[in-house]
Amino acid sequence: MADMQNQVQAEQARKKQALIQTLLKNAHIPPRFEQACFESYQPVNAQARQCLAVCQRYAEHWPTRRAQGGGLVLCGRPGTGKNHLAVSMAKSLIQTHQASVLLTGALQMIRAVKNTWSKTAEKTETQVIQDYARPDLLVIDELGVQFGSDTEKIILFEILNTRYEQLKPSVLISNLAPAEMADCIGERVMDRMQEGGGGTLAFTWGSYRQQKSQCV
Repeated sequence: MADMQNQVQAEQARKKQALIQTLLKNAHIPPRFEQACFESYQPVNAQARQCLAVCQRYAEHWPTRRAQGGGLVLCGRPGTGKNHLAVSMAKSLIQTHQASVLLTGALQMIRAVKNTWSKTAEKTETQVIQDYARPDLLVIDELGVQFGSDTEKIILFEILNTRYEQLKPSVLISNLAPAEMADCIGERVMDRMQEGGGGTLAFTWGSYRQQKSQCV
């Protein structure tokens, strides 16, 4: 009996690890951040430590965040660790909760929707929007690099509002200041990001990358 239980447990562990590897692959984590984790994040001041703590709590309380649909906005100066913390959250959710996560760029997402307008498109606009609505967590990087046209705002709103209605959390990453985010993605999107226990983290300190290069 004990041997059989051990075999069952071993098989369950194998299937769990196989699922985690599949989820990590499907998350499209950039190679530069494949090793990122909470433990390797280096907070340079009290504000950075607070941002780290908030992201850790978000991952720890994922079942609640998932049930409420609450996301996060990580915005502010470049080189301050926004992507590092976003990837750390994604990997934690995959490894601990086997949640499905997708990381994408704003331009990539907008381009995917616009490509459906071609007569030769393989997918419809609705199908692409559902592709982005499907993951438990969607992480959108580089918000603010797009032109900010009404069409782009409508696409962003359509995707994020679909997720909002389905209680699917999203994490938005931008080098813009918090006050500039509403102009970029629209006030309705920013308003929805504050619901369900969501919030905005401002990364206002100097670039870690610049400090590191000066020490070389």
